[in-house]
Amino acid sequence: MKRNTMLDGLRGYAALAVLWIHFPQLGDSAFAALFKKMPNWLDCGYLGVDIFFALSGYLITRIMLEEKRNGRGSVKYFYFKRFLRIAPIYYLTVATVMCLTSWDSTRWCWFYLDNIFSIQRIDPHPLNHTWSLDVEQHFYLFWPLIVYLMDVKTSRRIVVWVIPCLAVVLALSTEVLRNITHYAYAHIVIYQVTPFRLLTLSLGAALAYKELEGWTIKRRWLGLGLLTIYGVIIAAKNLDQFRPTLKLLAFAGVSIMAVTYVVIHGFRSRIAFWCLGNKVIIFIGTISYGLYLYHYPVLYFLQWTNPQRHGVPVPVTSGLLVLALVFIIPVVSWFLLERPLLRLKASPRVPCA
Repeated sequence: MKRNTMLDGLRGYAALAVLWIHFPQLGDSAFAALFKKMPNWLDCGYLGVDIFFALSGYLITRIMLEEKRNGRGSVKYFYFKRFLRIAPIYYLTVATVMCLTSWDSTRWCWFYLDNIFSIQRIDPHPLNHTWSLDVEQHFYLFWPLIVYLMDVKTSRRIVVWVIPCLAVVLALSTEVLRNITHYAYAHIVIYQVTPFRLLTLSLGAALAYKELEGWTIKRRWLGLGLLTIYGVIIAAKNLDQFRPTLKLLAFAGVSIMAVTYVVIHGFRSRIAFWCLGNKVIIFIGTISYGLYLYHYPVLYFLQWTNPQRHGVPVPVTSGLLVLALVFIIPVVSWFLLERPLLRLKASPRVPCA
């Protein structure tokens, strides 16, 4: 399957959006304060993670459908490839954090279960951000069983109808229970527990099925829908009526529209090609996994994620040095660890079954 480098560009912006919301304010100027408030107004962190989900759902499903059509699909080989791509630097990060903290603080991260067992965690933690990797890993565990072992029509019905409907019903049920029991962590459950966040992953997978069927949608409708939904998010995010379920649906809609736009119309749009097709943002997208994984522990151990320091600016010079470090670490990781492992994954000597 030919690689769409513009999707790397979109992934790069998603990683920058997450970094933007986590990074402290540089300097105490009015412009710096405004620049720091912007990602909160735009909900960049939520949007960045949802774009990661939509891209993962689409790309993984697209690859599996191509392999199945060519008679090369293998559940064991899929797990092997995902392990090589995800596990090495993930467990390196978890092990490093454990050495600097304790086993108890990282034990659920070893099993990709921190998104479930950290719901009531109040204190800041260097691996708070890995809940999204847990969600993706859970998706990778069951999804190849459906794609490879079921016929295309059945798996398409599951991803287009069953999973999204279940995610919405579960979210609405959780909200009802919250109103009855006054459960304080319901919004966190909907935000980071796997059954709810499978919504965006399944919509990304649905796009892969629709693409193979030759489905298309006009560019202006995608753009209009994206701007409308995102405008509703920004306008209504602070209203009491804007519940976590609506937020879940809205960001899933924005993310899948953005990915659909790039997949179908990206190379036909000069603006999209200029924004997503330049080498800098493509490279950031290439190292985005490491950038996402490493940046938060660095900021945590500098105590820049401490809630007591929220809104406290850091000196510009030290901030820029740390920002450079945040990029240097994933670049080194990419060239020394990740890229060699990707070459191993693509080696013809690796068995496909």
